[in-house]
Amino acid sequence: MHPIQQPDGSWRIQWTIVLRDGRTKRPSSFGPTVGEARRRAKSKAKELLQTGGGDWKLTTPLSEYINQVTKPALKKADLRPLTRASYDAALEMVLGKCVKCSRQGRRHEFGLKSYTIGAGIRRAPLENLLAEVSERHGVAKARHCRTILNEYLIQKLVRDDLVPANPLAGMRLSTVTGKKKATRTRGGRAIDRKQYKRFLRWLLALEPADLIIMKGHAWPKEVRIQKIRNAIDMTLLQMTTGLRQTEARRLTWPLMQVNDQGVISFDITEEVAKTGDARVVLVLDQRVAKRFLDRQHETEAIGYVLGSPSDPSKMWARSNCGAAVRELYELGAKELGIDVMLSERSHMWRTTLRSFYEGYVPPAVLNSQFGHSEKVAQKHYTDVRDLRGLAAAAKLPKP
Repeated sequence: MHPIQQPDGSWRIQWTIVLRDGRTKRPSSFGPTVGEARRRAKSKAKELLQTGGGDWKLTTPLSEYINQVTKPALKKADLRPLTRASYDAALEMVLGKCVKCSRQGRRHEFGLKSYTIGAGIRRAPLENLLAEVSERHGVAKARHCRTILNEYLIQKLVRDDLVPANPLAGMRLSTVTGKKKATRTRGGRAIDRKQYKRFLRWLLALEPADLIIMKGHAWPKEVRIQKIRNAIDMTLLQMTTGLRQTEARRLTWPLMQVNDQGVISFDITEEVAKTGDARVVLVLDQRVAKRFLDRQHETEAIGYVLGSPSDPSKMWARSNCGAAVRELYELGAKELGIDVMLSERSHMWRTTLRSFYEGYVPPAVLNSQFGHSEKVAQKHYTDVRDLRGLAAAAKLPKP
């Protein structure tokens, strides 16, 4: 490493390094002084040994690596539609982007967009990122972000010899977020048959045009009416099939089948099913079946069964659908005095229907209708607080 002074007075040092894979490189380092040139040469040598002399450097912005390596890897991954959507959203949060926070005028302080590879892939920045996501969006979203970091970012960096090991290895999410794994708060409660029938009759009798509020809305009147009609029909469909809301939103008219007696079933294909397992579900009330036959005729069987209120050819947005159904539940709870519906949402119907048919239908048939395993049914869709069946079997006096 013999220093050579340049015409402008700076110094150049050409040096040789043998990389771990046996390749030899002869880079040059420059500096205003001999000492600075040597310092830069040693720093460059250290980086080359750590990174293997590839195209990526520790000074490369993480956003650049994510765009060119992580995103393509995620795109190629064999994921179900819902998982892919969740992971895509998590990747944006990893970068510090979030539509919800942007609308609120907030930004993610600990996103990795502003970091280089060397500065960002350390335990402290990554823990700060996960803690922020957990605080703003919940433990589930933080768990998705951790998956993106582990499987689609850090593993790639380790493979490319850019980092020696995963700084998140062995980390428990609860130690970062201060929160234990979220417990399920909905889906495990059922309403009784009288409440069910009363709510069903109330929905069937509702006139969407009578429920809209004319002031303070930017959407045209006909779109608002269609949104309410969608919310009513979405609820009717779920409470007579046990379909998940995300499955019901994905239904298209070709998936609806009608037999000679007017009984309707829906083919829940692998693309529609949350679990990725195809099944067939029955509409368990003929009044609701007729309602969907009428709807099919009106729409000429084009687009989604419960498509966007403004354009049935497009899927109804999850947030818009959830808000409309929530308002309907709250209204029905107040008018009919069914308090449980103030807090419970659509998973309640899976528990309710199971309580109606359990013991009359083989468990395998029920599990197929609802698209879950027996273990999941027992854990999430059995109302353990309803002991009336046990009391009747024991021949105890009725209260």
